[in-house]
Amino acid sequence: MESAVEQAQQAERLALARELHDVVAHHVTGIVVQAQAAQMVAAQKPEAAVEAMERIAGSGTEALVAMRRLVASMRGAEPAGTSGATEQATTDLAADLTALAEGAGPKVSLRVELDQEVPQEVARSALRLVQESVTNAGKHAPDATEIQVVVRSPQEHVHIRVTDNGSGSRAAPAGGSGGYGLVGMRERIELLGGRFSAGPVPGAGWRVEAWLPLAERDAG
Repeated sequence: MESAVEQAQQAERLALARELHDVVAHHVTGIVVQAQAAQMVAAQKPEAAVEAMERIAGSGTEALVAMRRLVASMRGAEPAGTSGATEQATTDLAADLTALAEGAGPKVSLRVELDQEVPQEVARSALRLVQESVTNAGKHAPDATEIQVVVRSPQEHVHIRVTDNGSGSRAAPAGGSGGYGLVGMRERIELLGGRFSAGPVPGAGWRVEAWLPLAERDAG
């Protein structure tokens, strides 16, 4: 009984940690990156700075909502990992990816080719993977001018590929890095029976790639 309780508590802690990193850290990182961009262009392009401030305000509001939901889950109002933000991408993955790409700014180019129905948990993890990869590119590859996101569903898998054209060396982000991004992504993918890889692209840039099975994983 004690072992079962400890395992349940550990699972809950991991769910809360993943939720905190995936939801709140994503929005806060976006705020920092957009603020830095606004500072750089404020003198030459005031209108671009105004647009960046609008995005910062939106990201701040979303972060507050996410934190309130996380606090509610910690108080027992709802299970960890079931906030509205986490449940995103359960009905229309293509639309959610489009919204994510548009909110991330002009650097992100998106191609979605989903020919098959994507299960809710797979869709959720696919969105999280793209979200984390785009956030990491903004943090670690500030010299990148393009971030290409491709999400396809050939045959029995959802194939996700996020590539930036930065120098390939990962810069230290403002505020430091928690170091759990790649770990969390790999955990999500492997829990669903998928494959994950991340590393520099020959020549320049960085690529994150994953294959998620569309069929449910065999419990045996």
